[in-house]
Amino acid sequence: MTLDYSTMLDAAHELAAPGAVVVGPHGYAYASPERLSVTTRWIAAKDGSVLECTGKDEFAHPVTDGLGVSCVRISARAAHRGEPSSFGHRLLGAHVDLLDNVVAHTIDDLAARTAEGSTLLGRQLVQAAIADAVVLVDEVRGMAGGAAMDRHVRARTFHCLVRGGRDLLRLLGAAGFLAGGPGGALLTAELAGTLYLGAGHD
Repeated sequence: MTLDYSTMLDAAHELAAPGAVVVGPHGYAYASPERLSVTTRWIAAKDGSVLECTGKDEFAHPVTDGLGVSCVRISARAAHRGEPSSFGHRLLGAHVDLLDNVVAHTIDDLAARTAEGSTLLGRQLVQAAIADAVVLVDEVRGMAGGAAMDRHVRARTFHCLVRGGRDLLRLLGAAGFLAGGPGGALLTAELAGTLYLGAGHD
């Protein structure tokens, strides 16, 4: 089980465009600092066009930077057309894997915490919320393994994953944001997904 979203994000880039970084709307991109510093290939998420980078600005973010994910904005022009990449699909898969790991983390955490003589995991409402998250993970994995999803379906699915992650964080309370907790990783996945998958949410 890992909550290392940086590795998952870089793997999504690599699977979709080997050696490259996929760039979202307005030239923004999320990846590990290492990948951003060494790549010489930039691919547009929208249509797979290969981009010629003419400048790059870095943006500090206290949560993502602490988890090994950086945000840059590049100035670029399309060098030549490309094939649409599978990055959106890969990024959604990374978010599902992260949520699955957060479910396991939540079960372990709540099983070790007690209140009024019993574990928090033993409470019916807690078990129901965890079961909902497990069903969500299974459903999204089933969808991803079937017919290709268009961007609208990916956006709605991403929205569901964000809600599922937030529900788990509510179960964990403040412990979700302690060192080693899943809060930062879920927030980073939410930021990256909002950029690339174009899903607005409350």
